[in-house]
Amino acid sequence: NVYVAKLIGTHIELIKLNLTHTQFQVVSYIVKTEASNLDDKEECRWIVHTANNNAKNRGMSIYDLLMTSFSSVESKINSRLKPFSNIKNKDNLAREAVIDAFLNPDPTGNAMFWDGKDFLLKGEAHNKFNEYNELTIEKSIYDTYLSKSKLSKFAKIFPAPPLKDKFWKANGHPIKVVFYSIVAVATKGQTIFWVIYRTQK
Repeated sequence: NVYVAKLIGTHIELIKLNLTHTQFQVVSYIVKTEASNLDDKEECRWIVHTANNNAKNRGMSIYDLLMTSFSSVESKINSRLKPFSNIKNKDNLAREAVIDAFLNPDPTGNAMFWDGKDFLLKGEAHNKFNEYNELTIEKSIYDTYLSKSKLSKFAKIFPAPPLKDKFWKANGHPIKVVFYSIVAVATKGQTIFWVIYRTQK
């Protein structure tokens, strides 16, 4: 089991998290691996909360969700963070982020997905163009994402990069009838986060 000591007033309360110690180690490892190499606390935090949102939406635990193809991390079931005797800052950020998702409100505005650099590298070949009717990124979010990714030269792969407009939009080409749009809500580290909206019944 995993317990967190939380100071409430003048006494310390032990709070039990809803996952085993092994699951905590595995989830923390996945978060660390999904995040970029910037050691960004908020990036780790948003990844866990986003996964938690998606898991709740599917009626799953965050551990069960991350063990599926939802996370691209390989060899997940046998991967755990190193012991505390050999830790790095990012290990602690990942652990802290997992704990945060169990104790604190969601800061993402109900984000359901995230993407790292692969969204920029793949452009219209990215699977989201086959899954949603429309993709929208506010220019400031796009610019931050592009800048932190250090992949500015790849911006031309998109059909309409937001050089002047407030929003960057692209029509998707769904392979099935799915009436949802996906909207970027923020960039943290080198990761962009998405919320989804139903656009048509």
